[in-house]
Amino acid sequence: MLTGTSVTLDQLAALRRPPGAGLQKGLALQVGAHESRLTGAGMQISEVRHYQPGDDIRHIHWRISARSNETFTKVYDVEHELPWLMLILLTPSMYFGSRQAFKSVRALDAITQLAWQRQSLHDSIGSAVLSPHGSFWSEPARHVGGLLQQLSAWADHSQPITSDQAPTVSLDAFRHFTEQLQGFIRRQQAIVLMGDFMPPYPWDALIASLHGYPTTFIQVTDPLETALPDSGRYPVLSGRRLQWLTSDRTVQQRYHDSRTRWLSELRDELDPQRHRWVRIDTTQDPSEWHWLDQEVLPNAG
Repeated sequence: MLTGTSVTLDQLAALRRPPGAGLQKGLALQVGAHESRLTGAGMQISEVRHYQPGDDIRHIHWRISARSNETFTKVYDVEHELPWLMLILLTPSMYFGSRQAFKSVRALDAITQLAWQRQSLHDSIGSAVLSPHGSFWSEPARHVGGLLQQLSAWADHSQPITSDQAPTVSLDAFRHFTEQLQGFIRRQQAIVLMGDFMPPYPWDALIASLHGYPTTFIQVTDPLETALPDSGRYPVLSGRRLQWLTSDRTVQQRYHDSRTRWLSELRDELDPQRHRWVRIDTTQDPSEWHWLDQEVLPNAG
């Protein structure tokens, strides 16, 4: 598990694991009536039909079977290469962490392990990054060299800003990234978007731009964000300056209510047929996660 405030290419390259060594622990969050899992895989469902003797029981569609009280199975097309598009939104609040690692580091830790896993299954990997350093775009590539070039760019974007000013991503830059994304996305892609979805950015517009595309939104959180500390004064290191954070119950409740309302409104923007929402924590080890086998969700049109 990576720790610290930034990552290097060597660290990300070292996360490559032997083929077949999958991530091991289920990670899911209920979004409405849908269990949140990572969308996309190297197999695509062609139909769902009643189970017949001789069908592989591993392909039973448990959700539909439970609702209908009859047994249904998923019928897959032949295995094919699936392009994966990794969208990494390193907004300023991602350069924060109260334990072990910045959210930006844990995000790159997790998405790099996923990228290596998919590359070992012969899927192609592409990415787009937005950070205070600017943006980076790379079309999906199957070969290791193409992925390493992307990892190098990801590592560069994880580096802290070397100035006394806080890192910034302007609202215009965020909107421009969203607009550029429209010409970059291709059909038949599995999309993963990694970020913390914190204000003031127009995440709702970004989510809306991905309607019609199978997308897994992975929200990166820090323990301090989900539960503010007890009342008191706490030293906080911001860049090169030591500041003090004062907390009381009124502030805690106001923050909790505002954060809950903001995230709830964002989840309401999800396309229930094609979108999934997963929450991860900076204290979790991505090597213990298991991105469960998934079907590619139906494409619009």
